[in-house]
Amino acid sequence: MVWQEGPIWCRARLDWLPDKPGLYYPDYKTTENANPETWSRIAFSTGAHIQDAFYRRGIKATLGIEDAGLLFVVQEVEPPHAVSHCVFDPAAREYADREVERGMRLWGRCMASSQWPAYPPDIAYMGAPGWLERQGLERDLRDEMTARPSDALLRAAMEAQRPL
Repeated sequence: MVWQEGPIWCRARLDWLPDKPGLYYPDYKTTENANPETWSRIAFSTGAHIQDAFYRRGIKATLGIEDAGLLFVVQEVEPPHAVSHCVFDPAAREYADREVERGMRLWGRCMASSQWPAYPPDIAYMGAPGWLERQGLERDLRDEMTARPSDALLRAAMEAQRPL
């Protein structure tokens, strides 16, 4: 599908265009886990909600069909290759519509001004996340318990009895 919104040209490639137009257009996805709860998290983290919103704009612009959307046919890559069928609920669609609208406005401004957002030129310092620190402390404790369990237990018991 190719269409124009104001000065912006858009395109989208449907996986399949049925002979008879409907409300859902299938979009095939493969994944490790097709459970709808799991797929929902994957779908939002990979931007499938944005894809759905953008494709709905394209379906409306090129086919004239209101409120059509993607039906995600989600199949697991490992046998038995379980399949689920998922669509975004109205609240998720509204959220995605706002995100696409915001993206279109930003794209339009960038095209008009030839200025594009980027990351700051400064050096970014990356601290160790809390979960990594915790893993290291747990590993150190396990190593200490494995190397000299009696000494570690004795120290822990003595520490627990120390007055505050």
